[in-house]
Amino acid sequence: MTNKSVVTAALKNAGYYYDFATATLYMTAEFEKNSNSYGTNEYHLMNRILAKFPNVTLKVYKAKTNSLVTYKMMEDFIRAMPDAAANFAEYKRIKLQSRAHRSAYKFVSEWFKEKFPHYGKLLVVDKETSEIMWDALDSYKKAAAEAEARVAAKAVETAVDNQADKASA
Repeated sequence: MTNKSVVTAALKNAGYYYDFATATLYMTAEFEKNSNSYGTNEYHLMNRILAKFPNVTLKVYKAKTNSLVTYKMMEDFIRAMPDAAANFAEYKRIKLQSRAHRSAYKFVSEWFKEKFPHYGKLLVVDKETSEIMWDALDSYKKAAAEAEARVAAKAVETAVDNQADKASA
């Protein structure tokens, strides 16, 4: 068993790590892609390794990613989406209800993933119809337009209130 920090450092620096104890070559996805392109340094290195160690096991190293979406990330996303006020009110209600559950975060997170299944994606296209099912840019534009409309409505309301105050004075 090799030291994980040594493996991680080698993968970050060189893109690969050869474990002599298990005869396994760990490589990053980028290294693997480049090793399949004729003439690259990775291609030549892979050929030398395979010539020296014909029984080598090849593994693409996938770093563990933290898929945890924090409450703040959820809130920021909801505020940036169209119909933010209604969705945020629903989020607050769900967060309040979550207190009755054993895992409050899990309850809220499951609701969030169900309500916003395209979170973290810029574009989702239906493979069969090629129809755009989700476009983050369009959603952000709609949310910005809604926010501008709310600001404009508030400005008009304030102006009307100021006019009424002047008229009554």
